[in-house]
Parts: sequence; structure tokens; C-alpha cells
Amino acid sequence: MSRLPWAALLVATLLTSAVVGRGEDPPAGPYVGPQASIWNRVHRALFHRIGADGSLHGARALDPLLFSSSTWPLREPRASEIESALVTLLATRAAIGGEERVARAILQRDSWALYDWLGSRAQEDATNPADRAACERLRARLAAAMRAVALAPDELDELEVSLAAARARNDDDLKQLLDAKAEGAWVRLAPDPVEATPLAQAHSLHFGARSAFSVHLRTPGGREETLLYLARLGSAELTVRVDGELRLAPRLPQPPVGTRVALVRRAMHVDRDGGLHVLPLVESVQLRAFPRTEPPDLARRDGQFLDMEPYDGAFWRPFQEVRELDLDRAGLLAGGSGLREVGPDEAHLSSFASHGEDPLDDAHVPAHPRLQGCVGCHGASGMHSVISFTRVSSGPGNHLDAQLIEPPRKLVADSIDSWRTSALAAARAQPQFALLLAEWQRKREDGGAARER
Repeated sequence: MSRLPWAALLVATLLTSAVVGRGEDPPAGPYVGPQASIWNRVHRALFHRIGADGSLHGARALDPLLFSSSTWPLREPRASEIESALVTLLATRAAIGGEERVARAILQRDSWALYDWLGSRAQEDATNPADRAACERLRARLAAAMRAVALAPDELDELEVSLAAARARNDDDLKQLLDAKAEGAWVRLAPDPVEATPLAQAHSLHFGARSAFSVHLRTPGGREETLLYLARLGSAELTVRVDGELRLAPRLPQPPVGTRVALVRRAMHVDRDGGLHVLPLVESVQLRAFPRTEPPDLARRDGQFLDMEPYDGAFWRPFQEVRELDLDRAGLLAGGSGLREVGPDEAHLSSFASHGEDPLDDAHVPAHPRLQGCVGCHGASGMHSVISFTRVSSGPGNHLDAQLIEPPRKLVADSIDSWRTSALAAARAQPQFALLLAEWQRKREDGGAARER
């Protein structure tokens, strides 16, 4: 593997693309049933993008391929395609077959992503009347579609039953991790004292707080060993002073080799009455295991900074094993577990931690392994790589050189569902959510007036 400067590798990795198919017919979409063609038309309008070389991107992406510099939803013919698909959905009040409540939850979360992006774009395009008008017109259609598929409060329990059955199709380790009520070997983490913001704040804010994130830790010895380790970590000296600056301690207590950390992302849902809920619909699971936890020799020796040039993908693999699973819409709706494993060489496009430039605007879209992306921010070894603990985002070698604004968090087992409370608070604080609720209220009032007439 060629050796690139770490910064160059990080940028290349974060701005990479997964080509779903080259020269293949686009998949029809994830939905099945009598009206599937209408639902799949909406899905394609939100997700399918064609590169300059004719390659299809985004058909099975977790999120629509939207970047701050993107313009494709506002340009013809796509703008008309999105609006026409939504109008058709609303005009037919199309029902969907199979797990209908699950399908409705999926379509709302997918539409919500574009709704929020259009709101941000409208603010940026305040001096461009045409684009601003297009943003507002599409947002109104999206809000109407989101409310049309919204679940009634009493349907949420039935959704839970369906998703619990899907969760049970995973292996025991994953089942326990994904069961928000379980207290098994995986320990869900919370800050002590409790904070109002989510632990994975960068992830939450990037997705407009539309998803709820929980962070979990599991040592090889199970729950009791994990709790003992957290107590030992919480009582240790976690910082040092270097030239008057507060920095991470290079030799903090590390967990046993084989320890794993997980980030679970769940969808949120606005019900028919405007209530906000964290759903048991799992959008993604990111797992990192620690085969080694000592500080990398290439990064430091006796506390002295050595060299940043050697940090390519081959360097960090001995220290972290990365695994990811994404929402499998089609599989879930067909009765599967709802998660698909990301392949070791699979590439993808992600706007997370990118500079906002849309790679599909270029003639050539770079493609690098997706699983290398995590190391850009979580590149240190052992607990030094857990940003929910350290509050330091870094590549493999520079985490000990960062001046701390705040000391590391003390982490404990989350016994009060603080992850859920903080996620709901973060979502409600978003200005785009306030606008969405205003749309909800107008629809309720219009519906009531119509019934009176």
C-alpha cells in the first residue's frame, strides 16, 4: 500500500464513494406490495445519483448523498422528479404491503434528511430567489409526505413488536447490544454527571439530531469486568501538564485486549400528532475491537513525538478491528434482520466529517475502503480512541499533543436512559424541527376545518 501523509489519507478516505453498480440496471427499490412502484419512485428520487461516467451511486446508501455544496435536488429534471413522486404518493394515499409500519417509519426518516438539507440550503440561498422558492416548495411536499406516513401513537407499540422480531434474527451478541432494555455483557455508557448533550455529539449534530446515538463498551470478561474497569478508569489520573497545557495522560488504564466499543444509531420519528420518539429501528452499528492497547511505537516513544508520515491503513490495523452494519431496507421489509454487513473492501460516499464538497460533481469519483474512515477520528489505540471519553478527535499519533479544553469524561453504566433523553432534547432544539412541527400543526388544523365543513 502506498504511504500517504496522514492528512491526505484522511481527506481521501472521508470523501470516498461506493459505486453500487456500473453498467447495471438500477434496482427497483426496497418496497414491496401493491403500491410498491409509487413508494420506490420516491426512494429513487431521494437516493439515486448518476456519476459523470454513468455509474449509479446511493441506491442502497444509508442516507441521501447530500453535501453542503450539492445542488442536484434543486436542478432539473431531479427537482421535478422529487416533487412529482411526492405528489403521486400523496394523491393516491398509497398503502404498502408487508411490514407497513416499518415501511412508513423508513420513508419518513429518509424524507426527513432532505427536508432538513433543503432548510439549510434555503438559508444559504437567501439571495437566490429561484433556489429559495424551490427549497420551500419541496419542503412543503416533504413535510406533507412525512405526516402522511407518520404512525399514530398507538401504532408505535406494534412497530416495536415487528422490530423486536427482526432483532431476534441476529446473533446473541448483536441481539443484546441492540436491545435497549437489556443489561447483558454490553454496557451502555453515560457521562457522570449526566450531560444534556449526547455522548456522540459530533455524529448527532451532523445528522441534524434526527438520529439517537448510544455508546457501548464490552470487555472479554462480561458486564462485571466492564463495570470494574469503568470504576478503575474513573478513579485514575487521566491528564498531565505539558508546558502548562492540559493533555491526555499517555499511560491511562487500558481495558483488556479484545475489548470492544460500539456506536448504535437509531431512527427518530414524528408521530401523527407531532410527538417525537426514538424508534427501535436501527440505522447503523459501528464496532471497534482492540487487539492491542499499548501506545503505538511509531507514534511515541518515552513521550516524544516521532513521525506522522507512516500512518496509512496498514499501520492502525494491528490496534483496531473495525466492523460496520447498515440498515438493510429491503431485507428488513422482507422479514430479515434489517442489517447488512459492510464488506472489508466496500467503498462509499459520506458527508460526515467531510469538507462539504460533493464528490459526484467531479468527473472521477475516488473510491477507498469505507472501514478506513473511522480511523480518521478514532485512530489512537485503546481508550485513547474513544472520543466520548477523551473528547479528543485524532489520527493515530497526535492525540497526546492536543491541548484539552475539557478533561476526559467519567463514564458509567447508563441506568436512566440518558442517551434517549439527550437525543430527544437535541432533536427538539433544532430550528428545522420547529419548522416541521409548524407544518404538522397546520395540517392538523386544516384537517379539522375540513371535517367541520
